[in-house]
Amino acid sequence: MTQRSQSQGWALDIALALGGFDALHPEAKATMEQLGHDHTDFDKVFSQVKSGAMIPKAWATVASQAQERAKHYEQKGFTVTARDLYQRAAVMWGRAQYSYFNDDPRKLAFREQCNECVAAISSLGGGTVQRIVLEFEGKQIY
Repeated sequence: MTQRSQSQGWALDIALALGGFDALHPEAKATMEQLGHDHTDFDKVFSQVKSGAMIPKAWATVASQAQERAKHYEQKGFTVTARDLYQRAAVMWGRAQYSYFNDDPRKLAFREQCNECVAAISSLGGGTVQRIVLEFEGKQIY
């Protein structure tokens, strides 16, 4: 992060504290739902946020709760409910890691949780979801 962006963080913090996510992106919640976010999860996340620095932790907290519920329902044999909760958790873990650079260990930790959820979705979905790894410029992309 640059000194300039750190110095201007107060503006983001004020907007979040006064108006939540809607102050930054009016009426964007519907778009976020189309991208896979559940509006109830979204509301839980932003009820915890008072500054920009709190956003990744809030996403991770709510993602972890959804993932724990998914594990519970999976153990009880409610596979469709479990799969849906794993989907919600995966989307939130993906959003939590978005705020960090690639070399930040938090990004890797959140990504691993996301991958765990996607693997569970695959196993509960009868093999309709598969992890694909492609070679690109000497590295692997997913």
